[in-house]
Amino acid sequence: MARDHSLSQDLTEIFAAGDGEVTLRELLEKTDHKSFGFFFVFLGLPIALPATPPGLSTPFGLLLGGLAVQVLMGRDTPWFPPKLLDRKMKRGSQKFIGWMTKVLRFFERLLRPRLSFLYHDRVFRYFLGPVALLSAAVLLLPFPLTNSLPALAIFLIGLGMLEEDGLAGLAGVLVAIAGLALGAALVFFLVRFGPQGYEMLVNWLRGLRG
Repeated sequence: MARDHSLSQDLTEIFAAGDGEVTLRELLEKTDHKSFGFFFVFLGLPIALPATPPGLSTPFGLLLGGLAVQVLMGRDTPWFPPKLLDRKMKRGSQKFIGWMTKVLRFFERLLRPRLSFLYHDRVFRYFLGPVALLSAAVLLLPFPLTNSLPALAIFLIGLGMLEEDGLAGLAGVLVAIAGLALGAALVFFLVRFGPQGYEMLVNWLRGLRG
């Protein structure tokens, strides 16, 4: 069944009631979204931004990859080290949460339960789980060009899970394919042409755009 409360509503209420000093553990305890979908959305969205600061994609990719591995292992709930769950979010994070809820509201208007079989145990575990893992692997590449698409794919897969919208999951798969293709192209250019391969790929893509 779809959730009674949307993720954007939960986040708004939690941060409106608090003073901004919220741990990830508290956030999970107070929200109705305790699944892998919450983490896919919460960790995927920041990296999906084209203007993401350099250096964030690698640690976020490791976290998302760890989640995807847990999906493949068949875990029902995510596990993180207690120190990470008990670490307080900075007050500056409130601005990001406010922006995040606006983005979530936009997507939530488009989501509804459909094709929910894609999030049933085995299908999610052996189809969407590997897609999320491969996308997370691409995030480990330290190049801005390859970050947005795989992060957006994981974000869409997570949103679909929260709202049981398989169409969002399929959209995530398509975006992931594009992201994997871009990542593979980058690796090829780097192996073939060395460090200048990155600039060559960027120039080639700009040429395709005309």
